[in-house]
Formats: sequence, structure tokens, C-alpha cells
Amino acid sequence: MTMFCDSPPGDCRRFDRRIDAVAEIVTFTAQVFAQRGFDSSLLPAVDFAIEELFTNSVKYGAGSSSPIAVGIAAIDGGVQVTLVDADVPPFDVTQAPDADLTLPIDQRVPGGLGLHLTRRLVDDMEYRYSPERRESRIMFRKTIAGRPAKPRKATMLTIESGGEGVVVVAGRLDAAQAPAAQAYLDRVQGTVTLDASGLEYISSAGLGVLLKTQKRLLGSGGKLKLAGVGKHLHDILVYAGFDQIFEIEAAG
Repeated sequence: MTMFCDSPPGDCRRFDRRIDAVAEIVTFTAQVFAQRGFDSSLLPAVDFAIEELFTNSVKYGAGSSSPIAVGIAAIDGGVQVTLVDADVPPFDVTQAPDADLTLPIDQRVPGGLGLHLTRRLVDDMEYRYSPERRESRIMFRKTIAGRPAKPRKATMLTIESGGEGVVVVAGRLDAAQAPAAQAYLDRVQGTVTLDASGLEYISSAGLGVLLKTQKRLLGSGGKLKLAGVGKHLHDILVYAGFDQIFEIEAAG
């Protein structure tokens, strides 16, 4: 039987089921987009959706040792991405409940936020399950009016002091980088401005870091403010309801 990734309709690769494989996936998507000439403006949403679906599979399919396959294929005006996870029980991500964005900050938890955001960032998403193979298959599509793609480099997270009351964060705040970001922000006190002008990407794990930090600082009379927020990041924050619990200053 031909297996997914043996003869895919586009570029495909298998990844070990571990959280730090996210960095390898980011490199893979960047290479595919550059080589195939896909519109690079689609990458933030595609990377976000893949990370959320991949890390969800890692967390809730712990009984499986099979790698998770990720395939990217061209469609009219964009891409179709497929994730295949073997030897797992069924879990239809399209039926997961939305996060409640009306809750006050002290009742907010990041759980469920990733799928909530993913469904809003992609055009559509499908789920199929094969009981015979115990195989889950998730497909989503993302399209936009075509523009020439610009190759981008996958950058790691940097977080450092930017002066009195300012923390500068740049690169990618994803699931693999979230522990380091949390460890740094756990040390800040008072009112802190997070300069996000160099932040290229944030996942639900990164949003969880911001939420935890805001809760802690508010509890001691301080707060976390976000500055230099670009359009994609701003959209994520609004979809997550974070514009209700953070002061957000858009990039100039």
C-alpha cells in the first residue's frame, strides 16, 4: 500500500513526534515556499496552523511512536496542507469547541486557543479518520491573490532588556521557544513594555506566555504592555481577545 509521503501531490516530510521538531517544520515550510514560488505572505498563517495541529497531535497522541507527516501542495491561489498521524485514536479538530473570549483575565487559560485561532486563520479545514489504520488526516487550505514569493529565513527567538521597563523580543515565539521566553519574563516586575517590532511569529504557546505574565504582573500592581505590533500579530491578538486584556500599540 502506498503511504502518505511516498508519492505526495506536493512536498512532504515526516517529523518525529516531539515539540522541538517545530523548528525543523519551520525550515521545511520555508524551503517549500521558496522552491515552489508560493506567496510568502501565506507563511505566517500556514506555520501557525501546522504548529498548532502538530503539537496537538504530540500532546494527545502520546501512545503512538509513529512520525507525523506534513505535506504541502499547490492549489489555485494558495496551498493545501495535509497532516497525517498514524496509530492514534480519533479526535476531530474541526469539532473542538471555541475558546471563550468573554472571560475575565483571571479565568483565562490558553487551552483550546490554538485550534480556535487556526480555524480563523485558514480558509477551511477537514478531518478524516481511518479506523482500519488508526490514522488521522487533517487538511487545510490557505489562499490569497498571488504575488511573487520572497524566501525568508527561519529565525529563532531572542529576548533581552531594551532599557528601563522595556523587553525586546524578536524572531519566533513558538512552542519550542516558549519555555525560554517564560523563564525570562518570570523575572520582570512592575509595568513592562514588550517591544514586539521584531516578533515575526507567535503561536498559542507564546500567547500563553503573555497571558501568564500579564496575570502575574497585574496581581502585583504592574502590567505588560505590547508595542510595535505588526498586522499579522495584531490579528492574532484580536482573534484571541487579547486586545481586551493588553494595551496594544501598533507598529509605526
